[in-house]
Amino acid sequence: MSAPSRQALGTSGSSGAARLRVLLLALLLATAAGLASAPAAPPAAAISNCPNCASLTIDWSGDGSATITDGSFGAIHCVILDGGMVAGSTCEGHYSWAVSESEIEVTITVQPTADSFVCTGACTGIGEPQRVDFQLGNGDAPSYSLLLTRAPRANVTTKPTGDGAGTIVDVDHPSSLTCSYAHGTPSGVCKHEYVWDPSLANVTLHFSIKAKPGSVVCIDAGGGPCNGSSIDLSLTLSDGATATLGYRFEKVAASPAPTPTARPPSPKPSRAPASASSSPQASSASPLVGSPTGSPGTGGVALEASPTAPATSPVAATSSGDDATWLVVLLAVISIVLAILVLVLGLRLRGKPG
Repeated sequence: MSAPSRQALGTSGSSGAARLRVLLLALLLATAAGLASAPAAPPAAAISNCPNCASLTIDWSGDGSATITDGSFGAIHCVILDGGMVAGSTCEGHYSWAVSESEIEVTITVQPTADSFVCTGACTGIGEPQRVDFQLGNGDAPSYSLLLTRAPRANVTTKPTGDGAGTIVDVDHPSSLTCSYAHGTPSGVCKHEYVWDPSLANVTLHFSIKAKPGSVVCIDAGGGPCNGSSIDLSLTLSDGATATLGYRFEKVAASPAPTPTARPPSPKPSRAPASASSSPQASSASPLVGSPTGSPGTGGVALEASPTAPATSPVAATSSGDDATWLVVLLAVISIVLAILVLVLGLRLRGKPG
């Protein structure tokens, strides 16, 4: 073969190899595109030929709040707030188990918040949990439907004022609201949100408003009348109500201490002059006639002399006159007795022989 013929053959062989490389590159690109657009493989629990697989879905309605879990499995952690699912929650669980077991038991726990309750036919109390057991076999996919209801609620706020001191207490639920107030500063629990059984249209609360010693309680913070040391109040609230207890405590001015009354000094008692009679009873005259202004035995009895009392006790004078009369009578009797004795003696002497 001549040189030109060999050159033409070589050129033809190079052109075929280039076309082959282009075809191979196109084939690779098409394969990659097909793989990228292919659908993702389903999870293991959803594969129809899974030996022991099941799923459980939580469905809810209502405006309540709760947390729903499936215990130790950890496949469900569903958080509902005011009727809506919180982001990141898992409200559907997938389960698989050993071939040797025909089914598994999953316990769903619904824990309502303090202002909600759950109903699945029967309703729990406010904030009380509900538990339901599910027996899941291969291929089962049940749904658990529940109603979350927000309980009725009302807010009570206390706003005491004034320069006095006192307390506002919920008589039936003192741990819910007990507000102390002293000279401009409240302390304790002065605000509370009340939640009650939804079967009741409203709730009645009882409050006791008491002033501390040295203060009085007044009807309201705006200058209403004051009612002494305490006020009892009944308050009926419906769902969504808001109440404010704006009582006022005023300090009471202390009563001034009584000013002692100056008393003039009592005059010294004058002694009664001695009676002319020497009778010892004359000394029994009272030195002072007056009225005590204190109580005997207190150590502080004060006496005031009567300005009209005579200097000499009439009792003493009467006693002296009686003694003199009796003395005269006695002397007369003695004289008579002596005269009789003298007469008798004279007669005896005259009758004796001389």
